[in-house]
Amino acid sequence: MNNIDLITLNNNSMQQNAYIYCDIKHKMCVVIDPGYNGDAINSAVDGKFEIAAILLTHGHYDHIMDARKLNQTADIYCHEDEAQVLEEPKINLSTGAPLTIMLTPNKTFKDGDTFKFGTISLTVLHIPGHTPGGACYYDAENAVVFTGDSLFKHAVGYTSFPLSDETALITSIKSKLLTLPNNTTVYPGHDEPTTIGEEKLNNPFVRTG
Repeated sequence: MNNIDLITLNNNSMQQNAYIYCDIKHKMCVVIDPGYNGDAINSAVDGKFEIAAILLTHGHYDHIMDARKLNQTADIYCHEDEAQVLEEPKINLSTGAPLTIMLTPNKTFKDGDTFKFGTISLTVLHIPGHTPGGACYYDAENAVVFTGDSLFKHAVGYTSFPLSDETALITSIKSKLLTLPNNTTVYPGHDEPTTIGEEKLNNPFVRTG
């Protein structure tokens, strides 16, 4: 990925991946899912990159809890169907967690919207199921997709939470993620990266091979 850098932070009890996706040339970045990693994100970007936006894949507390902790005042984005999850502690699962979180996004996306910063374009793919407004962010030029808790290596997101829908999750993964090029690198919300081709062949929940 020319002029692109990706910083992954996951030093937390949930092994949740926060991503800083950077356009080196323009010294800009987006932060995807700043869960427990606010201090580390601030250290990584301060004096180096301007945060163009905070992009949330979904509203569960382990992916959003440090969104307001970032030093820069970037807008927080999510899919339009996810606002209720962010705003209600019982639904975002923060009730009984270290913090009770009620987070209101500044702006929302629709399926197919594009967010641009520097020379990078991220397309929003609505993947409901784990939550109603689950969103993935796809960079076609650099063959990268950030999938949150929708698609993992050889697994998919849990659907035992409030407002989850297993059928919707499997259907949307097959129709919107597994149709991406096989060489697309998948950066999930937990655990290690994979590729679309790997998941088509070896993911027991959604494989097509």
